[in-house]
Amino acid sequence: MVREGFRLSSYDVEDYGTNRWNLLGFLVKPGEKVFIKPNMIAEKHKYKNDWNYVITNGSLIRVIIGYLFLAMQGKGTVMIGDAPQIDSKYWEIVRLMGLREARQLFSSFDSFNTELINLQDEYWVTKDDVYIDTIPLPGDPRCSVIFDLGKSNYSSEPDGKNVKYYGAHYNIEETNKARSQCKHIYAIAKSPIIADVFISLPKLKTHKKCCITVNLKGLVDTNANKNYLPHYQFGGSEVGGDQFDKTHIKREMENYFVTRMKKRLLSRSMVAQFLSRELKKIAYKIFGGT
Repeated sequence: MVREGFRLSSYDVEDYGTNRWNLLGFLVKPGEKVFIKPNMIAEKHKYKNDWNYVITNGSLIRVIIGYLFLAMQGKGTVMIGDAPQIDSKYWEIVRLMGLREARQLFSSFDSFNTELINLQDEYWVTKDDVYIDTIPLPGDPRCSVIFDLGKSNYSSEPDGKNVKYYGAHYNIEETNKARSQCKHIYAIAKSPIIADVFISLPKLKTHKKCCITVNLKGLVDTNANKNYLPHYQFGGSEVGGDQFDKTHIKREMENYFVTRMKKRLLSRSMVAQFLSRELKKIAYKIFGGT
């Protein structure tokens, strides 16, 4: 299937079907560094135990490594990395995808190095889908690059209009501090940046807020600190937000209670943890799943 896809894309079509076929030879040279970015969002669907339609299948990655090996003539580095959702188990996702086995296939070639990189900088321990603790993680072994795009940022239009952002998790202050006084600060993992070639292998799947996720959405996980990245602006369109289609009293109540409860959860309040577990199902029924 992958081979046919490349043929239809006219990659080295002249040599197709011969032992000279080198479909990635135009893109990758021997000795270079390549970063493969799959989608490793979670080890299972939120409501089910299956996973095959949630993350990029490891067999696809295995085939791409093989074509890279050919193009690089067995010399160079292939990095496979992602930052799964903050409460997802990276090690379990790697097991399901068979990435260690794929890496082992090329381990006998001294000049060809394959790396598995967890870009997560922390893991959230949850109980009944409620946050209870944080475990710091090393993140990208090559560290990260922090920069301010300022007015060059495409989403700078609301600057100075008292817009409030929500990021990747409960620490709303951190997200908005990175957006205060016309700042637009981001932290990107360094391994994807230093690569000579970046290959994205996304997963076409549904998403409760943006309907589907494809290639561009997958790049969210190259952020070393996802909470610097605004996920939405609070409120409805009539007040400059894109959280809801329209603001009304129920939505205002939702934001009032949920943001305050999340702040209490960050402080590891056992009362907030208990209340969240008891009331979460009721809250979803009242306010909806999105």
